[in-house]
Amino acid sequence: MQYALDRNTYRMAMSYGQYYLDHSYNYENHGFSVEWRRAIDDRNTASVFGLHNRLRFPDPTLQANNVNQPVIGVSWLRALNPAGSTFVNGSTYYGYERDTDSRVDGDRKFWGIKALAKHGFYEKLDVYANVSAQLGDYEKQNVLFQTFRKDRQYDAAIGMIYHFDRNWTLRPQLAYTRNQSNIQTSDYERYDISFTLRRDFR
Repeated sequence: MQYALDRNTYRMAMSYGQYYLDHSYNYENHGFSVEWRRAIDDRNTASVFGLHNRLRFPDPTLQANNVNQPVIGVSWLRALNPAGSTFVNGSTYYGYERDTDSRVDGDRKFWGIKALAKHGFYEKLDVYANVSAQLGDYEKQNVLFQTFRKDRQYDAAIGMIYHFDRNWTLRPQLAYTRNQSNIQTSDYERYDISFTLRRDFR
């Protein structure tokens, strides 16, 4: 839901997702988010946001991974041309992951930064790139590895948005994730190629 009043925009959203691993139901994620966005002037917009997620694993052997995850943050967007088709956006956030079922690493504090740049070449084509970094520290010593887990995750993505119709857009994207962890089983790289088709009803 979204409500706009003068220079202010208020948003609230609810989400639910199910995730499958090797064709088996792995976990679900449900939560909500709120945001207050204010246009400072024609080219600058600031926002404050918060969200709360609940991750739940139905398999009893994985239920130790169940967590509640509140996050708060701030964001700033700067348009680089009068039309607003070219802009940069930066945000920072802080979150806390509360362990609900005796996770071996315990609770987690995390914080991060994100940066996005987008440029409209012409009416039907936009290109964008974003980078982010997130640092997470766990509060309980891992009894198997005899250390406190620390993760450093770095993400980068490039993509384009093609408006092939007034109400339809296609977004191909290439993304890369590098998670550095002092726990070997959590140290990984991920490559992701996606195509998103969107339909607007207006």
